[in-house]
Amino acid sequence: MTIQEFLAQAAKGIIPIGALTTIAADRAAFGDDVIAGFRSQAELRSAAAQQVLETATTANRDTLLASEQRAYDGHVRERDSVLSLQQAVERRTEQRAYVPPTQTTGTETRAEPAGAVLAPKQTCREWLERRGGFLYHGEPGVEAVRFGRIVRALALGDRQGLSPLEHRALAEGLDASGGFLVPEVLAGQLIDRVRNAMVVMRAGALTVPMTSETLNIARVGQPDSVSPAIATAAWKAENDLVGETELTLERVQFVARTLPVLCKLSVELGEDAPNVDQAIETELAAQLALELDRAALLGSGAPPEPRGLRNQVGVNVVSYAGVAPTDFDFLIDAIGRVWARNHEPNARITNASLATRIAKFKSAVDSQPLRAPDAVAAVPAYRTNQIPDDGASPETSTLMVGDFSQLLIGMRTSFRLEVSRVSGTAFERLQVWIRAYLRADVQVAHPEAFDITTNVGV
Repeated sequence: MTIQEFLAQAAKGIIPIGALTTIAADRAAFGDDVIAGFRSQAELRSAAAQQVLETATTANRDTLLASEQRAYDGHVRERDSVLSLQQAVERRTEQRAYVPPTQTTGTETRAEPAGAVLAPKQTCREWLERRGGFLYHGEPGVEAVRFGRIVRALALGDRQGLSPLEHRALAEGLDASGGFLVPEVLAGQLIDRVRNAMVVMRAGALTVPMTSETLNIARVGQPDSVSPAIATAAWKAENDLVGETELTLERVQFVARTLPVLCKLSVELGEDAPNVDQAIETELAAQLALELDRAALLGSGAPPEPRGLRNQVGVNVVSYAGVAPTDFDFLIDAIGRVWARNHEPNARITNASLATRIAKFKSAVDSQPLRAPDAVAAVPAYRTNQIPDDGASPETSTLMVGDFSQLLIGMRTSFRLEVSRVSGTAFERLQVWIRAYLRADVQVAHPEAFDITTNVGV
């Protein structure tokens, strides 16, 4: 089959995998029209797989017959093979379109490359756009694709209101076990919702997108004992030997750890509530954000839990262990300890009980509210009840102060979604159970940038 014949037949019917492999291996096979042809072939196989499922649904069967399962699996395997061939053509197309910098003109502009980390105000979706190469990238309608509508369609089997691209994503993301591999363009939406709901993100923590199970980054090696400076440069006289400065970089590895969340809703609510897609998306993001906040601050590090700030080697931890504070001195002390390590704190985090105590500070002279010193006012305050009270008699709490831009949250840019009406007691209760999980980890670039005060009596 020639490339011209392939282009003419690609959208009309399924072309054998052998012929597609031959086309993909041809160096002349590149460009948007060829990519579109492979995409059509993948869609045809997805539609064939979906037809098998719909046939079983029409027959009121929850499981596939053996012959149907073989047919379904065959269509899915072929679709995955076609997508792999399509990616090969896409890479060849990108190589053909590359123009060396020496051949560009002064008026040409290039998109800013995707960085290794995301600042709090940067979105995961923007990062994916800059990186490019994800499924549906640049296709018409991709901006209107919504995660919540996909979830509702999976939960209720109602595809009304889905855009053509959402229909396609739903068909291509399903697997034989009934799960749905969420495309990056949709995963980015939920990840951004989770990040927006996290206190540590609002405090300045950075996101490190992970496209694989592990990711290595470098940081300055931590000293055996905390000191104001790890290494310093030294002046030299003419003809003298250059003094060696010990500055050692070490490897820090993110390992994607699994964080699942389960959402249950009645079938009646799903059918009657027009905003159920938004409610599901919001609740899933909120639950994931709460636990990621707790793990980032207090995670034990014992698998499968990430190691949070409280348990990171190099983070300074002191015990207040005194009577309940009545002024800002303990806060100034914590800020000063961060200053002493050559870092500038940009946030402080407490739970509600300690935040309430601080807000009640009054003058001993006239009982008027105390004005926070400039050093304290310059460090924004954040609250999360994921930091529990340390004890009950007397009730004590924890203060965390530091430069939270040194706290790194690694997040996989894709995740899996599963929906069931028969798991557990869902069938007998006429419920839909929605299970999603993302994978993340926590690391610290400079542990000495943080100070934790425990046992603050409130």
